[in-house]
Amino acid sequence: MPSHFVFVDDTGDPSPAKGCSELFGFGILEVPVNKYAMIRQILAEERWRHRLYRDFEIAPTSQPCRNVLTQLAELAQAGLVCMSGFYLNKDQYAGRYLTWCDIGSAPRWQWPHRLRAYVLRKALEFHYDGRPIDDRSIDLVLDRIALSHRQRQNLEDYLTSQKGIVLNEPFHLPKIDYITISDSSYTGGLQLAHIMTDIVKRCAAGTLPADVPLLLQCFRVVEFTGHVESQE
Repeated sequence: MPSHFVFVDDTGDPSPAKGCSELFGFGILEVPVNKYAMIRQILAEERWRHRLYRDFEIAPTSQPCRNVLTQLAELAQAGLVCMSGFYLNKDQYAGRYLTWCDIGSAPRWQWPHRLRAYVLRKALEFHYDGRPIDDRSIDLVLDRIALSHRQRQNLEDYLTSQKGIVLNEPFHLPKIDYITISDSSYTGGLQLAHIMTDIVKRCAAGTLPADVPLLLQCFRVVEFTGHVESQE
């Protein structure tokens, strides 16, 4: 059984097509499996207190969300949860799978799927950067995304470095026991990860309410610029 749940919600679209969002990224919430009941309790209490039946929203008048963030900040300071945000802006991103690809056998129609998996891996590595991985294992819980059986298997093989996938360097990730695709409507951890993605979007746009950073000093957000195509 995994020792930690890692809930990941995405925002935007990895496609380079015109009309798609310029931002693509992930919000990540990690909590030990044996502490997950706290997450469910936080959400249940705020929904009951405010008779809330919709998603929690980051907004100047959204007290329920602020209550949730305050409690998450307290849990983060106690070392019981860890939160991260990771995004790219397509106008600034210079990495692979958007305008170039260094895998000659990968057709262009596969690039958005490959970009999603690539940025997810980078986001998870950022999430664990500077933190001991020790002997933990995780259940990686992703919000509903349209994956064929083959794409899902490829994602699992890629993130777990299985089936002969040659890596330039080892991924700095804990052991992934499961990759679970879930619906945030039924998964409290994903509902909180959605708040993380809302913060990511507002950080990128410079519209984050002034008091939110004070509530989430343990929440790290970074823009991913990638690397330019090799000219060799």
